[in-house]
Amino acid sequence: MRKRGRRGGVKQRLKRLTGTQKSPPLPSLILANVRSLHNNLDELQANILCQWAYKEASLVCFTETWLDKTVVDSELSLDRFGSPLRLDRDTVSSMKKHGGGLYVYFNKDWSRTADVKDSCCTPDLELLAVSFRPKYLPREFGQLALVLVYIPPSGNREGVTKKLVKRWDDNAVESLQGCFDSTDWEVLTQGSSLEEATEVVTHYITFCEDMIVPQKTVKVFSNNKPWITKALKTTLNEKKIAFNSGNRIESKLIQNRLNKEIKSAKKGYKERVEKLFREGKARDAWRGVKTLAGLPLTTQHYPGQETLSTWQRTLTNSTPGLTSLIIHKRGRS
Repeated sequence: MRKRGRRGGVKQRLKRLTGTQKSPPLPSLILANVRSLHNNLDELQANILCQWAYKEASLVCFTETWLDKTVVDSELSLDRFGSPLRLDRDTVSSMKKHGGGLYVYFNKDWSRTADVKDSCCTPDLELLAVSFRPKYLPREFGQLALVLVYIPPSGNREGVTKKLVKRWDDNAVESLQGCFDSTDWEVLTQGSSLEEATEVVTHYITFCEDMIVPQKTVKVFSNNKPWITKALKTTLNEKKIAFNSGNRIESKLIQNRLNKEIKSAKKGYKERVEKLFREGKARDAWRGVKTLAGLPLTTQHYPGQETLSTWQRTLTNSTPGLTSLIIHKRGRS
């Protein structure tokens, strides 16, 4: 019989396993943008020594390692992890003097071997593709592929557009109302049919809006969520200010308020999508459903996509039963 009060669960059972039984069925992974791996190596070794999440991680991946040929792998070795896999930034192909770089550690208790299948370094993208054969995998899969991708801040990112939006406030509404009050509407509609009068009035209203309501230019990113509101952005900026100032208590309180606002905003967006279904606007409704599910609305192309797709097709055709894991990291702006 199980001892009364004894904790049970997958996590606790994995901790009690020993030897070869300790290989997890799914790989655990840690990803970080270290901005100089050599300077953070002592902290990394301390985390592996003291923190269970680092010690038992199957893969530890880093971007922006800032390494070059003068740093050898023996200086960066870690206990419990096999020979690291790296990609240093090529100053010729990337047309950059320093920075960048990718690094992958794999736990020897999880996989015995690792093989670099492909690597790519361009001004817009850095890519490292590695193949692993873990000690335990379902019978349907022959190996596991890891693709680590880093896009630097100066990379050619598609999907950023600019557009003009109207700034509606109380003064703009009052000014527009005054313009309509002083308008002689009979002059606009006199001697016209219903269709002509409708077109004239519509164009006049649009003309008044363009002349009175102020406009501003905003940047629209392809990954912007439709439920993100101005209030959410304000709360997020408040959290960043509190975090940078070192006030952890205030930052935690703002984070709790931010979580509630995000949940409320998503609920409101879901209700708007449901309203579109009820009104019979199926096309707009399905666009909203795809956005909620995180699916792309259209086929997107990004720098390095051709290289990544070619590598996936080649490896999949040559190795049946391949499971691939793609990790994508953008640089700091």
